[in-house]
Amino acid sequence: MTGDSSVTKRVYSLLLDEIVTGQMPSGSLHSIYQVAERLGVSRTPAREAVLRLADARMITIEANRGFRVVAIDWHEIRDIFDARLLLEVPAAGNAALVGGAQLCQQLDVIIDALGVAAGANDLHEFTQRDRELHRAIILSGGNERIASIVDALRDATQAIGASTINRSRTTEEVRFEHVPIVEAIRSGDPVAATHHMRNHLITTARLLISQIANSEDAAGSWPESWTDTIVEPPQ
Repeated sequence: MTGDSSVTKRVYSLLLDEIVTGQMPSGSLHSIYQVAERLGVSRTPAREAVLRLADARMITIEANRGFRVVAIDWHEIRDIFDARLLLEVPAAGNAALVGGAQLCQQLDVIIDALGVAAGANDLHEFTQRDRELHRAIILSGGNERIASIVDALRDATQAIGASTINRSRTTEEVRFEHVPIVEAIRSGDPVAATHHMRNHLITTARLLISQIANSEDAAGSWPESWTDTIVEPPQ
């Protein structure tokens, strides 16, 4: 980044929140200059924040017009989760090998916080804690770049309100899916950890595709490798 990094990050966070909450609805067109003026910043950090959103495929740049908020269809959800599977499944296995007591303690705190948020039906807090758990597992391997990529993939999914929470499943059901992942990491079992992480991600992806597709044919058009994954891990 060439501008003030802290200002760029703040503008990015504000714009991301506006997209996620629908204040900037899918398909809407916006001027970078008007955004900069509205947020009280110069054009450089506003432009750099918009470029970050474009990298996350949350907006498209239109020459001489500004940027447009895009909608994600089920094909993109499939691609996003294909990428997350490639990154997060081995990360879970690695966490089981190298995580140790400190990571397990951190994950236990997050699991408890997920339970509190589920009980209070606090969707914002629940989502933040969900992200925190996945990020902690990835960062146990020390790779900040992978964590940032997964954050961007999750941002892209969240941008159109693509969530299964309280639609296809409850917050408590989502929390419950994380428990065996944490237990496998605690047990130092990389096979079980990768299995349960894969199950969790594929369950989420299939439910999202079914919600977004609004078509029986499309809802079944995930990769063949996703169709028989929800099984018990090998003994």
